[in-house]
Amino acid sequence: MSNVLTLNDYNELRRHVNSIERRSPATICSFDGYRLSGKTFLAKRLSDDLALERISTDDYRDPHREGHPYVDQLSLDELAADIARSAKNGLVLVEGICIGWTLVRLRLAADTRVYSKRLT
Repeated sequence: MSNVLTLNDYNELRRHVNSIERRSPATICSFDGYRLSGKTFLAKRLSDDLALERISTDDYRDPHREGHPYVDQLSLDELAADIARSAKNGLVLVEGICIGWTLVRLRLAADTRVYSKRLT
């Protein structure tokens, strides 16, 4: 079952992510949010601070599939293989728009989901 977090403090988020129980075959913490909401920034900062693997779905976009729904633009087989490889090392942070749908297509689920919402 996935936990949904409502946090307003980076240090609180860091403590929570660091406390996530690692399990087999994969332990995934996903980061979703509207474009430019800070999901990549948060995932990268946590990855650096906690020495965790981070995967961005943007790295798997095929430019030849432009114009299709976002998830259909992704090289899903390659993404799935990299998530499986990274998860062997423990917790993996996976970020990108539509990450929930992306994980469904991969037949995976996040153990913890973080939704990045920028307030201006």
